Amino acid sequence: VPGFRLYELGGFPGMVAKPDDLDGVTGEIWAVDDEALVRLDALEGLDEGLYRRAAVPLLPPFADQGIEGYLYNRTVKNRRDLGGEWRG
Repeated sequence: VPGFRLYELGGFPGMVAKPDDLDGVTGEIWAVDDEALVRLDALEGLDEGLYRRAAVPLLPPFADQGIEGYLYNRTVKNRRDLGGEWRG
């Protein structure tokens, strides 16, 4: 849904909430078990405050499923705006 943007963080993207965005972000949905989620949280730097895991509103057919995503938790000042799609 609208309201999110991707920013270049040096070889990888960071998604941030941006209320004035009209396009949203394209991504993938993965099902992971609890052990994998712990490892993903470590990879994304949750303990260091680099990212935070939060519910992300999605379009149908996923709109009512409470999907979580990783939102970049630091400033994107002076970071290149990638729009809604990562082409890494």
